[in-house]
Amino acid sequence: VVSLKVVPDSRNVETICHVFLDLVEEYGCIPLQLVMDKGAEIGDMVRAQETLRPKFAPKFSEDKWPSTVQVQSKHNTPIESFWSWQRKGEGFNIKQAILLGKATGLFNPGHQLHIDLFNWIWPPLVQEQLDIFREYWNNHRISKQKNKLLPSGTSP
Repeated sequence: VVSLKVVPDSRNVETICHVFLDLVEEYGCIPLQLVMDKGAEIGDMVRAQETLRPKFAPKFSEDKWPSTVQVQSKHNTPIESFWSWQRKGEGFNIKQAILLGKATGLFNPGHQLHIDLFNWIWPPLVQEQLDIFREYWNNHRISKQKNKLLPSGTSP
């Protein structure tokens, strides 16, 4: 997992593109290919990848190596299963805390001060947990599989 970022609205097309371009800048490279679902929020990111790829990887033809591939979420199983696993762990605890605050009147999503305070407190806390999870995920050992051709028994 290269990056997990907390954003105010993960369904906003400009936000998603901004996160993508931040990663391009941080790593100083672009991916050969992006595989993603068909959500409306990825439009600008797709256009950015399709603009950058021919300039920075001209040896790869679009016909043979498409710069973007969009699949249904159910076919994008690695990331979908990853999110499911994350939501059942720390994500579940965070969601429960937010819902408890709403149910007990500590958080009123219709009050601007509450929204501003929420956006000031929660994103850094959630980002910290995502960073911890990413570090764990990238370093956990995969069980050894005797009959597997590719490497196993190591970190991903």
